Amino acid sequence: MDFSSAASRYALEPVDPVDAELLYLRRWAFTLLDETFTALEKEYRSQGRSELMALLKPTLSGDVEAQPYAEIGKRLSMSENAVKKAAQRLRARFGEELRSRVQDTVDDPNDAADEMRDLFAVVR
Repeated sequence: MDFSSAASRYALEPVDPVDAELLYLRRWAFTLLDETFTALEKEYRSQGRSELMALLKPTLSGDVEAQPYAEIGKRLSMSENAVKKAAQRLRARFGEELRSRVQDTVDDPNDAADEMRDLFAVVR
């Protein structure tokens, strides 16, 4: 094996400023968020409200592609206020579900608030 050429190729690799711990925390956070979305999608599907969930999901993350509530209401034959209330309920359910998942990852329930702060800090 020619170790000198391997070393020179390694020296040309770009440096990644993200350390292993931060990478782990990001993966943990995005896994929890993904599991939370999946659980809520299943819940809404079981209630026959899949389309509502699909249309409101972008509003949870502040996605610029999110449709205005009035447009969602027209599409689903709901008033704009009903859509706003549905979005408020979805945000509340999302928070409950996410907190529940975070609490499952800590030994002491009092640590859950710190874990939630860490979660949101790494996904920013």
